[in-house]
Amino acid sequence: MPAEEIYRHRLLHNRLNLVKVYKAKSKESLWREYYSTRNIIHILLRKEKAYRAVLNISLRTIAKMVYGFKFGYEYGRLNFYFLFKGLYDGFRNKMGMTIIPIPKKNIVKF
Repeated sequence: MPAEEIYRHRLLHNRLNLVKVYKAKSKESLWREYYSTRNIIHILLRKEKAYRAVLNISLRTIAKMVYGFKFGYEYGRLNFYFLFKGLYDGFRNKMGMTIIPIPKKNIVKF
């Protein structure tokens, strides 16, 4: 799409000075991040012996821990805690239900 057409469309709908607003992320799904991180570390380290992949996942998780503070201090703190705990427990081979999952609120049960 040509730039002039996009500009004309935004001008027509009075959308020239838009400011991107970041929506606060949900804290209810952080336990899933914990289990995902812990399980992938466990599988790659203990079962597959893929040490380079473990390093890659670890570095990516550390970057996510820092990036979480972009969405607020409280979310960043909880995100840091769950991801760090997932890394730590994955390397220590601590399996089982260590964090109680929070059920979704909008589910209708029959």
